[in-house]
Amino acid sequence: MNRQHILALLAACATLVALAWVLAGSADLGANRPDPATETLAPSKAEEIGADQRPTPDEGIAADRTEAPLKSNEPLAPSGYQEIGFLRGRVISEALNEPLEGALINISRRQHFEFRLPDPRERNSSRPVAQAITDELGYFEAVVPIAIPFDIEAIADHHATARRDFIFAGEEVLLKLPAAALLEGVIQRALDDSPVVHALVIGMNHKRMEIFRSHTNLDGQFISENLEPGLVTVEVTPQDAIAPPSQKVDLQAGLRTHLEFTVENGFRIHGMVIDQQGLPIAGAEVGLGASLERSTLTDINGWYEMIGVGDAKRRGLEHLVARAEGYGKERRVIAKIKFEKDMRLDFALTLAR
Repeated sequence: MNRQHILALLAACATLVALAWVLAGSADLGANRPDPATETLAPSKAEEIGADQRPTPDEGIAADRTEAPLKSNEPLAPSGYQEIGFLRGRVISEALNEPLEGALINISRRQHFEFRLPDPRERNSSRPVAQAITDELGYFEAVVPIAIPFDIEAIADHHATARRDFIFAGEEVLLKLPAAALLEGVIQRALDDSPVVHALVIGMNHKRMEIFRSHTNLDGQFISENLEPGLVTVEVTPQDAIAPPSQKVDLQAGLRTHLEFTVENGFRIHGMVIDQQGLPIAGAEVGLGASLERSTLTDINGWYEMIGVGDAKRRGLEHLVARAEGYGKERRVIAKIKFEKDMRLDFALTLAR
């Protein structure tokens, strides 16, 4: 027998062994398979409970859940955040040397803290995140997102508002409220001592953060209460007169401070805002400087008017800016223009890309 015959015989033997192994496995599986005629099914969960013990649709969820009662003053977690933490703290009256119950806690986030913007009002603008009320021992707790800086302020009657900046979730804050300071004042025209009505009055602390904002009444008077003692810079912006120089005042706890401002009538700047085709642009904004201070809007004919701007030294009159939605911004450098008490400046805006 040659070599080829031997290999063929071995292959045939291997095939027969494999076939026998497969048939034996099939026989074992058939022996272990239950007989459908004699198989008994296990009772279902519903049959074990019984028809009289089955939960109703309302009881089916409530049986496995216990809800804690909600507190009316408990702040809710801000929407849109998944990782949250807690800001805890305590408020104490510095004047009474005791905890303050019922103090309002405002927690806010600066919208542009990552950027160094030139306008302090825009740089320090913020939006509310959470609120809380202190308990009888002066404690508070609020739910806030983690890894984000927040500003906290505590407000209570007859006390100055206390603030803490750049606080993160997980920190415990102690806020001591001193006795409140009060600031009042009057704004008059230098020409005839008449009152300046509805002038904007803003106070800023040493960090250039706004701590109060008010307007003058029909008598040209303004008042701000519950202010924190310390050095404050007060700026006045009349609607139809030159903004006077700012004043710094050192507010004292529990005391009233009085300020007086005198303003000049100033100059008038007016003109028209048009597009490249010479058509008027209604609703265009025209203002002074990069932040468009003392801004005004054009009417349906594209005309604008600014009253009481500048002075003999041209304070605040470096350049005038016009802008409108859908158009590019245009700037006119006033320093290069012959200045008059009644000056016309027109703008032609191009379509934005």
